[in-house]
Amino acid sequence: MQAIILMILIVSCPVVVAYDLLEEISEIISNQHIDKPAKQDFSTVIPNAVNNYLQAIDPYSKYLTATEYERLKDKSYIGIGAKLIMSEQGVLILPFYQGPAFKAGIKKPVLLLSVNGLSIQTMNISNILNLFKENDKIVLETLVDEIPHISTIIRQPYVLPSVQVINSKITYIRINKFIARKTSSELKKVLKQYSIIDLRESTGGDLYEMLDSLSLFLPPAKLIATTVNNKGKTRNYYSIPNQSVIDKIILLVGPRTASSAEIFAKALQYYQHAVLVGQKTYGKCVSQTYIKLEDGSALKLTNLKIFYPDGTFCNGKGLIPDVLLNDRQLYEPFDDKTFLDIYKNFLKR
Repeated sequence: MQAIILMILIVSCPVVVAYDLLEEISEIISNQHIDKPAKQDFSTVIPNAVNNYLQAIDPYSKYLTATEYERLKDKSYIGIGAKLIMSEQGVLILPFYQGPAFKAGIKKPVLLLSVNGLSIQTMNISNILNLFKENDKIVLETLVDEIPHISTIIRQPYVLPSVQVINSKITYIRINKFIARKTSSELKKVLKQYSIIDLRESTGGDLYEMLDSLSLFLPPAKLIATTVNNKGKTRNYYSIPNQSVIDKIILLVGPRTASSAEIFAKALQYYQHAVLVGQKTYGKCVSQTYIKLEDGSALKLTNLKIFYPDGTFCNGKGLIPDVLLNDRQLYEPFDDKTFLDIYKNFLKR
């Protein structure tokens, strides 16, 4: 019961009050306990206490320390420019286009075998990521076309763009993340040239930028999403007039396509302006906002439910593509006859 009261106090009162209370507790223990223990910095309990409380409410809300919040606002990061995912075959390393790993020769998703000589076969993703932080020079052993391959990569600053044109066997557009005041304008510049958009690794981003981006595909005044806040107030969003630059598109989606990217895909599927190809999406139809606290830390809170234009709520469900692919087809679609046939038929429309 005391733990619950403490957690509520931390969330609902100014953070400075919580810190002062914990400092007072530490002072009393240090001065009056029979063993006179050294004064303890109890402020470190705040992230765990608040996050445990928030996770009991929903999986997307979070407390961020001041350092974590500042790091979040920094669009660059130090790394190898790749993402690790667990697949049926094992751990795959997915390179970001033109990132450090890509430039070192990892051009497509490959199976990861070892990091700096250590086998990762029995490790989880979290433990593997820790290996990447130990050295600036990373030696990866991967399996490329069934042949072990060694790549040496130097960790360096890398900014993941919102929109990229990927030059592959078939040139296509990748949306990594919807970024405010960037995505729609960058997308508009390249849309007329290409007929495929890749959302396989797009975990969402700015809700309102995504809504603006949808207008590039739709006639005006089409309902594209409805939001509902914690007071039950609804707001409908419609496509903007005089923005449309392209009619139909192929959308690649997968298990990590989430949030804003799912709303984007569903609206285009619903109005028959896109063919969805890939695997079932993640299933997240809620939006978060950041609230900065007095000490520089912040709360990331789920504040809106988002409904598709047909009125359905996808949370925990995900989208079913029009054309389903297996894992191999999903990661290497342009080498697959199934996808190439879809693409050729699409171009004939």
